[in-house]
Amino acid sequence: MTVVEVALVAFCLTNLLLTLALVRRLRTQARTLGRLVEHTPPGLRAGDPVADFAAVTVDGSLSSGTDLAAGGLVAVLSPGCGACEEAVTGLAATLAEPGRPAALVVVAADPSTAEPMTGVLGRYAPVVVEAPVTGAVQRALGIREYPALVAVAGGVVTAVGNDIRDLPAVLAAIPGPAR
Repeated sequence: MTVVEVALVAFCLTNLLLTLALVRRLRTQARTLGRLVEHTPPGLRAGDPVADFAAVTVDGSLSSGTDLAAGGLVAVLSPGCGACEEAVTGLAATLAEPGRPAALVVVAADPSTAEPMTGVLGRYAPVVVEAPVTGAVQRALGIREYPALVAVAGGVVTAVGNDIRDLPAVLAAIPGPAR
């Protein structure tokens, strides 16, 4: 064997060992991710009861689940989420329309980064700023991803959406005058 052949064999063996190590590492990560997913409780679905919640809005008033007892929309957005930032304009326009049901907007963020969303949406609905995923409203609704649109009536979820395009269907699931 020449020096070139020996070098090529050594290179191929090294490449094979690195590939096997990578496959083993990916399998380990897949098992870990599977365990995490299994332990994540599912979000609420239509028909599920909503736990009561209480939260302070950015204007200092108290908002609770009973505010939406007759039917309402909860929109949960997060700054830095591209889909959420795109949804702000459409959500604001929808909330500005007369005859819309009660609404509560939750901005899942640190208060210092929430202002652009609270400034726009606060003109049309009460806004709560709370920690992502662990905030009172998000826990009550089982929110784990953004954006989230939840129709609530009588303490029960009537519809759920995770895209601004879902908003008409979510609003249609809120009892009240024709929308």
